[in-house]
Amino acid sequence: MRRRAFFVLASLTLGCSGSSGEVAEGAADTLDDATTGDVSVDTGDASIDPGDVSADTGDGFVPCKTDGECASSTAGKACDVASGNCVPCTATSDVCAPSEHCDPAAMKCVSGCKADEGCAPATGDAGADAEDADDAAEGGASTKPRCDVATHTCVECTKDDHCAPGYLCVGNVCSKGCSSSKPCPTGETCCTGACVDVASNLDHCGKCGEKCSVTSGSAKCEAGACAVASCSGTLADCDKDYSNGCEVDTATSLTSCGACGTNCEPAHATGAACTSSTCGYGACESPWADCDGNAANGCEWSVASDTANCGSCGNACPAVANATSTCSSGTCGFTCLTGFADCDGNAANGCEVNLTSDVAHCGTCGKVCTVANGTPACVGGACGIAACSGPFRDCNSSVSDGCEVDTASSTSHCGGCGAACALANATATCSSGACAIASCKPSFADCDGNVANGCEVDVQSSMANCGSCGRPCLPMPHSTAACTSGTCGLGSCIGWYRDCNDYWLDGCEKSTASDPYNCGACGNACGYEGVCNDGRCRYPIDCQALRDIRPLSASGAYKIDPDGVGPTSPFKAWCEMIGSEGWTLALKLDGTKTTFAYDSGYWTSGVLINPGSADLSLTEAKLAPFTMLPFSQLRLGMRDGGVDRWITVNVAGTSLQSYFTTTTGFLATGAGRTAWRSLLAAPTLQPNCGREGFNNAVAGYARVRIGILANGENDCDTPDSFIGFGAGPVACLGGATPVTTGNVGSCGSAEGDRSTATFGWVFVR
Repeated sequence: MRRRAFFVLASLTLGCSGSSGEVAEGAADTLDDATTGDVSVDTGDASIDPGDVSADTGDGFVPCKTDGECASSTAGKACDVASGNCVPCTATSDVCAPSEHCDPAAMKCVSGCKADEGCAPATGDAGADAEDADDAAEGGASTKPRCDVATHTCVECTKDDHCAPGYLCVGNVCSKGCSSSKPCPTGETCCTGACVDVASNLDHCGKCGEKCSVTSGSAKCEAGACAVASCSGTLADCDKDYSNGCEVDTATSLTSCGACGTNCEPAHATGAACTSSTCGYGACESPWADCDGNAANGCEWSVASDTANCGSCGNACPAVANATSTCSSGTCGFTCLTGFADCDGNAANGCEVNLTSDVAHCGTCGKVCTVANGTPACVGGACGIAACSGPFRDCNSSVSDGCEVDTASSTSHCGGCGAACALANATATCSSGACAIASCKPSFADCDGNVANGCEVDVQSSMANCGSCGRPCLPMPHSTAACTSGTCGLGSCIGWYRDCNDYWLDGCEKSTASDPYNCGACGNACGYEGVCNDGRCRYPIDCQALRDIRPLSASGAYKIDPDGVGPTSPFKAWCEMIGSEGWTLALKLDGTKTTFAYDSGYWTSGVLINPGSADLSLTEAKLAPFTMLPFSQLRLGMRDGGVDRWITVNVAGTSLQSYFTTTTGFLATGAGRTAWRSLLAAPTLQPNCGREGFNNAVAGYARVRIGILANGENDCDTPDSFIGFGAGPVACLGGATPVTTGNVGSCGSAEGDRSTATFGWVFVR
């Protein structure tokens, strides 16, 4: 409960106001009889300078000799006998309210009590007041605060009598007594027999005996350190240093005038001063003046350059036509606005000349504008041309030579500036402002009579005027016309048509899309076997196709194209024409050579041999039809004893090459033994077996790529004779290969054992 009482007293110490009907004990010793009641005194703007003595002029002041004469004064209720002025208070007549006291120097009532009545608590809730009284009594304090008249602060006590029995007044606080045998409670210290809080006690601040006091002010103890609580009158603690107290008088300090930190630095003035807490100055610096009468901001106007206060306050410089008024060195003058000038030197009419448009003063006074062959103008302060005379014009935009061009005759400016007589392919002239053609350039002519486009026609190339005006070139069949060096001819052919006879009058007479003699281009003949389709020679895929489209074709070499529009180019092939049949030669074999022996790689690979030997000569050849022509029949032939003999075998395939791959086995045919024997004049075969076909082989005995095998036993397991093409070793002959194409009989052939080599042909259809 004691702590709560302390807070109440601390609040009262910081500022007490109001009054009470109770007269504090000892108050009669400190108060004048006139102050026993509440006195309300105006301490606002009615303060005066004690040195200012004047009669009453209606501003509230009246001369006085006693306080009684100031009873009706609004300036104060006390009389300053020395000056005869009524003031709020004096050192001998403190008529201030109890919560205030008189500052004798300023003779003003300032905050801070002068009697206990000035510390009376504000009236409030009765229950709360009773509780606060109980708390104060429990803490040893009086039930009402007291005024420390030395410091003008409200405190808990000023002497021991103000404290409850068992308490002492120590540092204006009622504290319990204490001794070495009766220590103080935690948080308090025993000083001169009393328990005190050295963190806040004024007599024992920080430690016992460390008393806080401030000259011309009141002290406080905060956190065990002395500090300035408040200052008297106009004094202030500006450096916050307790040791020097209230060190500044803000009524006179130049650096803290009226308040800490307020420097008196009046602008453009000398003799800075602080009087009655207000900044002032002694005199203005030249050429400055105090035109607003406010001493605080100094001499704010430069009368040397201010047109509103030129030379002295209030002396305004007059307005001048087309000019800006100026003030220089305290003398009024004027400056012409941009584009204007005072050419007559008469200040009364100001800047009377507009330099941007006056041809007599263009850009500057006295500059006169003149123009050859025209009327001058002044625009933007520069001489120009207002108008040109007659056909003359200013075509180079130069004022110096005026309207320099006669547009009636100038070919560069005919009829107007920039209208050059630049006629196409012609020599021009200008007459009365109009362009005309003097002559045309070689090979050109003016066929439309229009001067504007000059000699518009090149008669060397014009289709409508070839060689001369009005001579057109007409297109010939399947072509466009052209005019070259002034002579009509063919221009270009249309579509597939071409001029193959170099005769322009019949135009482009050949269609290279279908003409077999000019297929795709003039002179590109497709030959007997070819047809022309879409500008490309097309050839039959084989000799049968040729026979079909050319039924009267004789046997011979012809171009064929097995893949049509494919990547393989057409090639020559031998076509054997027999009745309605057309056979294509694929293979030629010499039975005396091993070129096409059974194991030769030519049977399985795509490699050709002598591909140009597409004929019935006895030159071995593997031709292109072998690798790419499909077939449904074979025509096989052998030359034996100068006689050629032929048989037909019905068998189908995509190509002969496809029958002889490394993975292809035996493929049977059905021509018969009699047909195979008919290929030779004197054939010989063993009586049995008779197996015929492709890749006809019995390992270790006899083999033939196309042909028939025979055996002496009544089976085909051990054949020793054959008739065919592409034979291999024969076991009965000790593994020899005496014949690769023809007939071999051994080990008891019916007509005797013998070998007959032949030359063979293989055709497909």
